[in-house]
Amino acid sequence: MRIKKCINEIGWKFQKDCSSIPKVYPADWENVSLPHTWNALDGQDGGNDYFRGACVYAARLEKPETEGCIFLEVEAASLVADVYVNGEKAVHHEGGYSAFRVEITEYLKEGDNLLCILVDNSDCGHVYPQMADFTFFGGLYRNVSLIMVPESHFDLNYHGGEGIICKTKMRGDTAELTARTWIEHAQKGDLVQFSIQNAERHIVACDAAKADREVHTILEIPSPHLWQGVEDPYMYSIAAELIRDEEVLDQVMIPLGIRTFEVDPQRGFILNGKVTPLRGVSRHQDREHKGYAITEAEMLEDAELIRELGANTVRLAHYQHSRYF
Repeated sequence: MRIKKCINEIGWKFQKDCSSIPKVYPADWENVSLPHTWNALDGQDGGNDYFRGACVYAARLEKPETEGCIFLEVEAASLVADVYVNGEKAVHHEGGYSAFRVEITEYLKEGDNLLCILVDNSDCGHVYPQMADFTFFGGLYRNVSLIMVPESHFDLNYHGGEGIICKTKMRGDTAELTARTWIEHAQKGDLVQFSIQNAERHIVACDAAKADREVHTILEIPSPHLWQGVEDPYMYSIAAELIRDEEVLDQVMIPLGIRTFEVDPQRGFILNGKVTPLRGVSRHQDREHKGYAITEAEMLEDAELIRELGANTVRLAHYQHSRYF
């Protein structure tokens, strides 16, 4: 089974205005913990005169004990990032708001390893956003984690997602759910077991299919409990298990709300057949003195404040927000 370990607090060192990777652990650099941005102070006054350039994060990383694959997951690095392990470049990523992963198994040696992430928020002509009325805070401002999985696993590199998606459609009183997964190194005889649980954790639908690079199935839920926004935010979950010789090798799970919606020029927004006026706020992800480098505690506080206002809608401006939010 997969194991995920957050490495925000492993003794990160930071050097501002730096474009070269150290050959050894830089003990004399600034100590930081993640999430972190170097524009927390100079980027908050709206003057558009904050530092934009390359900076380097470095940490000692002990190789996990596993016979499978080891991935590094970076939930966001603004705006461009290069990951190095023991001086070798493992990946280049462009986009300051999207999660990305890279397998680092082959770069690791036993014992301590040097992990460096060069992050650059310089003006770049082909990376969005090009210009805006908000600060492009630079840094590793969301979580960084290690993920350990068996050699056969649900694909961790498929667009930075969970390796599973589900689309829903109502056909009369029945919900039709099309689930799709992507698998790395599936073997003959492997199976994918799909199951849907309701909020009470009872399985209400399941199916199995032969494992392959891409697997999909269709499941049905008669008379489902619909997701009705803040009035009744009822959630199911859908899970996929990769099974070999009756042993579960890997599992992925995502939440699932079943609903229909439409927009009518006279009646407005309609959710599950009910006219639902949209009243909400537009949210950015930065905080005073913290910039983008906020934690789940601040995200939860934002959600609670929005709910306290009586809103039923949130506009996530203008970029990909944290998956947690």
